Amino acid sequence: MKPNSVYGVKFSELIALKQAEAESAKIRQKYTQQKAALLKHKAESEANFQVLSQQKAFEAAAAEIKHEALMACEKLWSRLDERYGKGEIVHQSITRRIESFPQLTYKDSKIGMSLLPANANDYEKKHIVSFPPFTAFVEFIREQATICKL
Repeated sequence: MKPNSVYGVKFSELIALKQAEAESAKIRQKYTQQKAALLKHKAESEANFQVLSQQKAFEAAAAEIKHEALMACEKLWSRLDERYGKGEIVHQSITRRIESFPQLTYKDSKIGMSLLPANANDYEKKHIVSFPPFTAFVEFIREQATICKL
């Protein structure tokens, strides 16, 4: 038997075989890493696609809502035009009413109090004040405007 062989296999062949096994292990490890990276990339791509799909769905819903809101606004303006006429006419009418409304001064406040209904006097007695607050006056004017359909 030769000193550089074991069981008929040369040491150089054994070394080459071991090197080939080590190289094969390195290639398998690299393949496994690349496969893991590809799977991770695929998962990230799918997640990004899902986010983009949700964004597109939200954008589509927002566009539909915006379209419906615009249609509702147009319908509202159309109904207002039918009921009250054009905005310029309404503006002129309100301006005329405001200009023809008599201006009140501080001296007129006592006279104005006598024009208010009994509920203002009741308010004064109930809350023990000289005059009702401005908010009570505003509420009274709103009620009167609703009654008169101003």
